Amino acid sequence: MELSDKVEKMTEIYIEKLSIPEKSFRDAAHLAVASVHNIDYLVTWNCKHLANGEIIKKLISINNSYEIHTPIICTPEELMEV
Repeated sequence: MELSDKVEKMTEIYIEKLSIPEKSFRDAAHLAVASVHNIDYLVTWNCKHLANGEIIKKLISINNSYEIHTPIICTPEELMEV
């Protein structure tokens, strides 16, 4: 996936608004790529910064305000139950 200006912008927004630490910028970047490129699922074991109910709630609000897609974020185990 392309790391466009929009992906970079959303990465910065996620770091700020989701309180993702700078050292975990890749988490925010994965989220931005999935959101900007309309990926259906973001599968992760990262329950601290990504697969977390409070984070997802905030993410939906952020993405709605920027009119971009919010992927379903889940662990591999959750995906296999679908």
